Amino acid sequence: MKAILSLLLLIIVSISVSAIDIKGRIVDLRTKQPIEFATTVLLKVDSTYITGSQTDTTGLFLIAGQFQKQDYILKASYMGYRTTFIKINNLTTHIDLGDIEIQEDAKTLGEVIVTGNRIINKIDRQILMPDSMQVKTSVSAFDLLSNMAIPRLNIDAVNRTIKISNQEVQLRINGVRASVQEVAALRSQDILRVEFFEDPGVRFGNENVGAVLNLIVDRQKNYGGYVFADGRNSPYVGFGNDNLTFKTNYKASEFGLNYFINYRSYDKRWSDQTETLNFPNNPITREQKGIYAPMDYQYQYLNLSYNLTSPDKYVFNVLFKNQFYNYKNQNAQNILYSNSLNKTLSSSRNKGNEYTPVLDIYFKR
Repeated sequence: MKAILSLLLLIIVSISVSAIDIKGRIVDLRTKQPIEFATTVLLKVDSTYITGSQTDTTGLFLIAGQFQKQDYILKASYMGYRTTFIKINNLTTHIDLGDIEIQEDAKTLGEVIVTGNRIINKIDRQILMPDSMQVKTSVSAFDLLSNMAIPRLNIDAVNRTIKISNQEVQLRINGVRASVQEVAALRSQDILRVEFFEDPGVRFGNENVGAVLNLIVDRQKNYGGYVFADGRNSPYVGFGNDNLTFKTNYKASEFGLNYFINYRSYDKRWSDQTETLNFPNNPITREQKGIYAPMDYQYQYLNLSYNLTSPDKYVFNVLFKNQFYNYKNQNAQNILYSNSLNKTLSSSRNKGNEYTPVLDIYFKR
């Protein structure tokens, strides 16, 4: 009976998520002309970001993915136009929204001087300039990248991941290789443009990455600085992702300090799973029943940086990284059953400390 209920639950879960295409066209309300490079974002009814895309030169957009069968909101926006929201009720199949008309915002427009497209396509990369509204509604670089809705780029601000089609993305700041923590510490107003290399090539190293994201940051300040703090912690269990950054500028030099801590502490942790090994004459089914085991670790990341930049001439960057990994309890206990007959107790204990110092020197002329 338990197996039948589990099978029914698996079927219900599998049919509740479907591959669906959402398409349409963004046009000007007055002229009926298509609007290129407008941003479309799919949201849950509680405004949680799901995914997004941008319109092409004919105003057409396509949002494709696997979505749960529920209500959604489509947000259409473009600089100088009023943001439009469209309710999508009970999304269960492919949908064509047709022409979505958005209206110019007279208060936003005022006097506008157009100096170029917000998206520039080069032979080897795509250059994207964030608009004022995207910068205004963002705090960190992760917020800005989410609002820019770069096609095929998946931004997870909670887990601090940036991927493209489940592949890793190499991150850079002003051409210098950077970590996720360094990108997360950037302020949105300091990012001038984003260079997106979807076919990186060997010049970025022989790494198996799906794309390269280079954030061009404003460094033309003679003096000043800022402190940035970001914390994500749970009041109920040991869970935290905290980031603290300090940067100061003096003429062409920038000095920085960045500290990040990721910690977990659970008294009860277990894993249940079932697997079947299909041998020709004797298939074996193994069932794992987890037993409560504690888990406790701390990952700390501390770096000191110095950067000397002369725009369009050279970049000199020195970074001293310190990575501390302390895992007090990485234990696991399980009871294994083979064909529901043989019973085996498995127990593993693991603890230790790791320290990885790195000195990275980068120069480009």
